[in-house]
Amino acid sequence: MTIHDGMTIEEMAEKVRKSLYIKTEPVIFEVEKGAIQRYAQYTGETERLFFDEDHARKGRFGGIIAPPTFLSWFLKGIVPDRVFDYDVPLPTVLHTDDIVEHGDYIRPGDRISAVGELTDVFIREGRNGPMLFETGDVTLHNQNDAFVGLVRTISVLF
Repeated sequence: MTIHDGMTIEEMAEKVRKSLYIKTEPVIFEVEKGAIQRYAQYTGETERLFFDEDHARKGRFGGIIAPPTFLSWFLKGIVPDRVFDYDVPLPTVLHTDDIVEHGDYIRPGDRISAVGELTDVFIREGRNGPMLFETGDVTLHNQNDAFVGLVRTISVLF
């Protein structure tokens, strides 16, 4: 049994579990065409569908859409800030995974509502001892209440 600052890892996990399934207040994001274009540029996208309005308008989407990885843009201010509990006496925190589920396409002018929640807390044994994992989901809907995506983020503390 490993103890950090008077707490076992099991006690830390129980402390964090008290926040399971408590949803954050929605954060509303206004999606601007320039934000989509900059994001695409900064992430190395070359598909004209994300940059060129004339080209995009002629295609099956009828206009510019956001790249699939744009969903991670909506984590700002939610994960880890409002979802994860890092107030446990473990010195190291690492972001391990993002798992994404896509829904409707995101377009310029959309108003995206992002709601976060802690969805899992578990312990695994690592090479150097026990590790505490936290899983948080951010669910995204547009102004028409259509599902546009879910981003599941996992962090490990040890």
